Amino acid sequence: MRIGIVTSSLANTDGWGRYSNEIVNELRNYGKVKVVSHKTEEVDGVESHTILPSPLSSPLKLMWYLPKMVKHLKDCEVIHCLVEPYAPLVALSNIFLRKPFFMTAHGTYAVQPLSCPVSGRFLRFAYKRADRILCVSKYTESRIQNATNIKHTCVIPNGVDYERFAKKTDISHLKAEFATGKIILSVGALKPRKGYDVMLKAFRMVKDEIANVKYLIIGDGSWQQDLCHLAKQLKIEEDVYFLGTKSGDELIQYYHLCDIYAHTPVNINDEFEGFGIVYLEAGACGKPVVASDSGGVPDAVLDGVTGLVVPEKDVEATAKALKKVLIDEKLARELGDNGRKRAKELSWDNIAKKFVRIYEESVRNKKG
Repeated sequence: MRIGIVTSSLANTDGWGRYSNEIVNELRNYGKVKVVSHKTEEVDGVESHTILPSPLSSPLKLMWYLPKMVKHLKDCEVIHCLVEPYAPLVALSNIFLRKPFFMTAHGTYAVQPLSCPVSGRFLRFAYKRADRILCVSKYTESRIQNATNIKHTCVIPNGVDYERFAKKTDISHLKAEFATGKIILSVGALKPRKGYDVMLKAFRMVKDEIANVKYLIIGDGSWQQDLCHLAKQLKIEEDVYFLGTKSGDELIQYYHLCDIYAHTPVNINDEFEGFGIVYLEAGACGKPVVASDSGGVPDAVLDGVTGLVVPEKDVEATAKALKKVLIDEKLARELGDNGRKRAKELSWDNIAKKFVRIYEESVRNKKG
């Protein structure tokens, strides 16, 4: 099968890129993959073409790239757009290509544009033209259906490279750096919808009862200065570590170092967490999770099974959950073990198989 992929990049430095990189790597096992993207990132055995502007360009600007899109995708059997802003361009190209066309709907960019007169019209056009809309969570699917009355959707959750994250790794150097006490970890861009302000306030309450605990934050962004200021106001700055961006084996080492993975996103003006691959990554490392009931997070974290899910923006409930997992070692172990099983079920290999089954079904229907 010849599979055409449209995405922003295959780099592991952002959510779209990580998602695209993982799924492209798996799809190589099922056919010839051609990638059309904004940024170049070489993947063995994959034909890549860097022809697109930023996915955050205006829809009208994106339409200028229609001829290039048609040219590069004409020999593909199926086309899959992995990032929502490019979907209108792919949908328009497919008027000429007439191929089975799929799009992944993650979160914010699958819903927020629908309230805008211009971008909303373009996105609705893409939704109507797609053979299937593959939503990463039930929440994302429900928001699209409620806003458009479109029903040709299905839910295929995000996945994780289970083997890579589950593998034991040497963290002796990190243990030496963070010598004593419990460690809470968060991973993600430093922006308001990630809910770091909730975590910092909850961490302050945890410190009141459990003195020997540290909070490590991996990620960068424009909100860091405000978060540092908040940590100082709360008088916890000596136990909060802003570590910047980590990737590859170094990121995995921090997952294995922590005692709890905690991430409490919030919905702000329809900017929301569509799923949360980070929860599966933590689960693959056998770590218990504390998360907020926000967006598609409940699809990633099973409350009472792989982690504890608390109400969105609820500082006290977040602190209570953190303390419970820190103190109850049996609970922490059970949540971590279940998280590992869940992550194995949602390996990228299993997710790719679901994509391929849908591709093949659509190709058969087109030929029929």
